[in-house]
Amino acid sequence: MKSWKNFAFVIVLTALIISCGSYRQAPEDTIKVLAVTSKGDTIQLDVNSLRPRVYQTIYHSYPYYYNY
Repeated sequence: MKSWKNFAFVIVLTALIISCGSYRQAPEDTIKVLAVTSKGDTIQLDVNSLRPRVYQTIYHSYPYYYNY
């Protein structure tokens, strides 16, 4: 029974140490907006999180016989 108590103590201690990590603050020039979730909660989002992460570049390809 004592080993289970030691194991539980190690788990709790590990969780406390991990949760006390340092957090990186957003730069002051970051623009925030308010958004509403599907459940109706209001949250604050960074504008950059709304921008697409993958950009599609479209190149026009002309046929090889096209006169420039």
